[in-house]
Amino acid sequence: MRKNTEPFTMGLSTGVAYRLFGFALLLAVCIFAGCRCDDPRNGTSADGSAGSNAASGSGKKIQIVTTSTDFRDICKRVAGDSAEVKTLARGDQNLHGIEARPAHITMLQKADVYFAIGAGMDDWANRFIKSSGNRKIKPGGKNHVDVGKHISLLEKPAAGARPSGKPLHLAGNPHYWLNPENTVVIAKVMCSTLSKLYPDSKTDFEKGRDDFIKKIEAAKMRWKKKMRSCRGRKIITYHKSWSYFAAFFSLVEAGVIEPQPGIPPSPAHISTIIDKVKRERISVVLSEPCYPLKMPRMIAKQTGAAFLVLPTSVDGADGTGTYIKLMDHAVDKISSALKKGGQ
Repeated sequence: MRKNTEPFTMGLSTGVAYRLFGFALLLAVCIFAGCRCDDPRNGTSADGSAGSNAASGSGKKIQIVTTSTDFRDICKRVAGDSAEVKTLARGDQNLHGIEARPAHITMLQKADVYFAIGAGMDDWANRFIKSSGNRKIKPGGKNHVDVGKHISLLEKPAAGARPSGKPLHLAGNPHYWLNPENTVVIAKVMCSTLSKLYPDSKTDFEKGRDDFIKKIEAAKMRWKKKMRSCRGRKIITYHKSWSYFAAFFSLVEAGVIEPQPGIPPSPAHISTIIDKVKRERISVVLSEPCYPLKMPRMIAKQTGAAFLVLPTSVDGADGTGTYIKLMDHAVDKISSALKKGGQ
């Protein structure tokens, strides 16, 4: 018997065979692209936004990406088991800019919602999003949320101001999560956004929001009590990261080692800071791990002030795995240093 050595198209016309091959190729491309085609089964509409059949309604977890670990922690509290929440930046990184990695692009390609800090802090993330090709979370869309627009920012530049050099914080101070009252706003914005996009899970989101706010309100009372004797005390910081923390606890940010946010200090400015610390008997110099530590350490050594290196984001140091633990850590260290130092 003669073996069948004919190709798999045997018995089919050439036209039919080519059409079958074309369909198989198109299917493979869709699978490779993550099946982000305009298909109601995918939970997306033609403009890339979430549709009525979105993740929470299909049993698939909502994929959420945030800029910072702080936002990730708050979002997890709000979204609960309905979502998987990831972050672009580590807790020990400078949120004013990080280097793009392939894992960031992959993460963003799969994202259903993106929560940005805003106020110019994470504009760099928009480049990452563009590189991902995910239209669903493009800036300006309903699945890309600029939380900073809902916050009363401190230190907004005066109208028409033209700062020298290329400083940061041109839209105001973006480190607003260090005032715990602002985390309540963040949680509410996240809950409102997710409830509109995924109404089937609205009750769960509202419960997560309310539970988080209840814990924050209880923690605020504990923190205020510990910091009560420190009200009016002066601190020196390296970067304008601690303004919201200082405002909430009635501390005085007496000087900043950077003359403008993101601008390195000159020798003359350093000399001015040293004189101020000595003259006003300021007992704490504060910086974060992501900034150069040589200069603030030298200032503390020359003046006798305590030098504290504290993270401003969740997971920035051991024992800071949640927002409440982060604030516990900062309150404990700062209150202890201020109480030991005279002023």
